[in-house]
Amino acid sequence: MIDDRIYDEMDNFCSEILDGEGLLKYITAKRDFFIDPKHTIEELFEKNEIDNEKINTYGDFYYYYLIKYSNCYMYKFNSKGYTEAFRELLQRNDINPDKLDVNWKNVRTKEEEYQEGLIDILYAMISYELKKIGYAVFGVNFGYETVLYYVVKEKNFERIRASEKLLQNITDNLRPGEVLSMIRKGINPLTMTLEDLYTY
Repeated sequence: MIDDRIYDEMDNFCSEILDGEGLLKYITAKRDFFIDPKHTIEELFEKNEIDNEKINTYGDFYYYYLIKYSNCYMYKFNSKGYTEAFRELLQRNDINPDKLDVNWKNVRTKEEEYQEGLIDILYAMISYELKKIGYAVFGVNFGYETVLYYVVKEKNFERIRASEKLLQNITDNLRPGEVLSMIRKGINPLTMTLEDLYTY
């Protein structure tokens, strides 16, 4: 059984990437999905936007919801067009890409010339430039062949990164033998908070 707190983590992530109105819409959509998934999907997505067969779990719904309703750039692995897509993402966040020290024309030319993607290099350049003005760019892979890129204020990113580091420390240090020991002591790790798991 999945611990309900995973949904809290998903909600916390949304609170960092969505504005107030967007967060309220997300909470409503989440509630509606758990009440009537099929109707909610039909209400939120056009038939040409999504194949209803692909949404089998709340995780699937969450992923597709973020693609449509959050301010992100969805990069499909090995696709082109990322130079212009990053520029548009910056503009949607009220950041003028031409004020960043990035040679967009050069990057666009190299993107067209090379078979392999240079997205990681462009990502690093944007990240470096955004830090100078108090913003951060980051990507999230939800297990699909895509990355959702976001631009947020540095303080929002620090809160997201703190949760990620905590989870990474737990997964690095909580070995199967330790989990078995916890279970033998009557402790269920699935009911513990991340903070409690980390300090155990």
